[in-house]
Amino acid sequence: MKRYKSRLNIKWSDYIGRIILWCVAIVCTLGFAAIPFQLWLAKVILDNWEVHEIVSYGGEAPIKKGDSVMKVRI
Repeated sequence: MKRYKSRLNIKWSDYIGRIILWCVAIVCTLGFAAIPFQLWLAKVILDNWEVHEIVSYGGEAPIKKGDSVMKVRI
């Protein structure tokens, strides 16, 4: 059975200025900018999402606490 590990690879310091600008836009437009903000945030998250296959030789690879693992049967 193949095992996969997912990881969100975002440096929040790269996006904090844009998030603050979005918050200002949401306040200034009385909430109308909230929908494009959610679409932009979803795009940022999906662009930075990584899935890696866990390779194990002989036995099961140890999983550390906090790891997100998906099991896939093929």
